[in-house]
Amino acid sequence: MTPACYSLTGAGLLPSRVNTLQARTLARFIEGNTFTGLESVFSDNTTRLAAVVHQLKKSYGWQFVKVEKPITTKDSRSVSVTEYSLSQDARMAAFGAGAGEWIARVHQSYEIRCKGKAIA
Repeated sequence: MTPACYSLTGAGLLPSRVNTLQARTLARFIEGNTFTGLESVFSDNTTRLAAVVHQLKKSYGWQFVKVEKPITTKDSRSVSVTEYSLSQDARMAAFGAGAGEWIARVHQSYEIRCKGKAIA
């Protein structure tokens, strides 16, 4: 086990720092959320979802499910966007290994950081 992470059997590692975009994003993935890059702009004020997912995979060993979804733009073009999620098995392994407590600390850290600030 690396000193900067908590090990989870059957899932990736949990970052020890809970007040980061990576931790918040991972916590929400473990809870069952799915995200596209555009959704992350509105939910987390970042255009870097792909980079966060890449770092969670590279540094912490999480394996993401990526689905290309076709959408139609306002000007009627057809494009595809990538939607990221975690598999049910990875999520259950994380919860089985105690990720619930870590997720609570991530959310608490986010609330403290945003206390007194307008959250979009």
